[in-house]
Amino acid sequence: MTSSYSSYETNKVYIINIDENGTLSGYVNDPAMNPIEGARVRVYFHETYEENYTNCFGYYNVTNIPICYCLKNATASKDGYKTEWVLLAISENTTYDFVLTPLGRTLYVGGNGPDNHSEIQNAIDAANDGDTVFVYDGVYEENIKVNKTIKLIGENRNTTFIDGGNRRDVVKLTADGITVSGFTIRNGGSPFGHAYAGGIRLDPSSNSVISDNVIIENDLYGIWVLENESSHTTISNNIISGNGKEGQGGLNIWLYQSSHNTISDNIIEKGMGYGLAICYWSINTTVTGNVIADNRMEGIKSRYCYDNNIYGNTIKNNNYFGIRILNASANNVIEHNNFMNNDPMDAFFTITDSSLSNQWNSNYWGRSRMLPKPVIGYIKKDISYIPYIPWFTFDWHPAKEPYKIP
Repeated sequence: MTSSYSSYETNKVYIINIDENGTLSGYVNDPAMNPIEGARVRVYFHETYEENYTNCFGYYNVTNIPICYCLKNATASKDGYKTEWVLLAISENTTYDFVLTPLGRTLYVGGNGPDNHSEIQNAIDAANDGDTVFVYDGVYEENIKVNKTIKLIGENRNTTFIDGGNRRDVVKLTADGITVSGFTIRNGGSPFGHAYAGGIRLDPSSNSVISDNVIIENDLYGIWVLENESSHTTISNNIISGNGKEGQGGLNIWLYQSSHNTISDNIIEKGMGYGLAICYWSINTTVTGNVIADNRMEGIKSRYCYDNNIYGNTIKNNNYFGIRILNASANNVIEHNNFMNNDPMDAFFTITDSSLSNQWNSNYWGRSRMLPKPVIGYIKKDISYIPYIPWFTFDWHPAKEPYKIP
């Protein structure tokens, strides 16, 4: 502390400067309380920061932190570990110990050696965020729940099976950023005959990736992306086939109040009900590069959905319709698709108001066309005594030959 004195006639003025800073010290350890050397601890304040690195005992000491009546963001980080942060009120001698979780471990299922497990769920339970669970070839009769941000990887999708035994969902995702790849996922269902279970259920899970799997013979659905908390999902390069129960319907992929998803380069076929259902205020979903074929009902069904892009798909041999857009579904773009041999017609829609429109552009409609292709639908007001009114829209530039879609 420094001071000075000035005299102006009878007034006395004292100027006092207080030079006082706080410190933050403590230890950085892993979950087993082993010290982590070389971890950086940084304290942010007033658009700048002070930092220090841990020694071989995991000890750090950050100095020159201004003391004020506010909380400061303190972080501890090191490559290979998940960064941790905390808000602290820094005083003259503040202490705080950090625990950093390792990233990037690989745990194994069905093999030998350390970090090997006999069941997939046991490996998931032992994993931390950022880890990979690798599953060797075999049949695993389990119903698993993934509640961590991990990669769940099978050795080969044709020889690595997760079999739900018709007990409930085979794989349920309840964390964000999960990857599921390299499996055959089958026999999700209910032991009581209520077909309200399936292959993979996201409930909730956002920013997750489901790729390179075979998803077959599940009671109600192959993949269900559920509610608004599940979004930004990528479903790609899968074979999704034969899901749903005969006589009870079902579907291969079901998006329910879920948005900003990408469904690309899949084979979506032989569903007992729909190939793909986009239902109830699902928006901004991109459906591209898929083969949607041989489903018992519509290839694609959309209800109360808007601002979706459906392009570059082959939609063929589906019963009932290739694509059906219902109710207040609007502002959807359907372009550059192949529609072939769908019964009774390739596309159909119902709307509640003539102002609701969807864009049909440059699709192939089963044969070469020179003239615009009319798309037939109805207007049905939400008034019981007003009948269905036939309505038409057009694909003004239909393709003359089918697109080459893998």
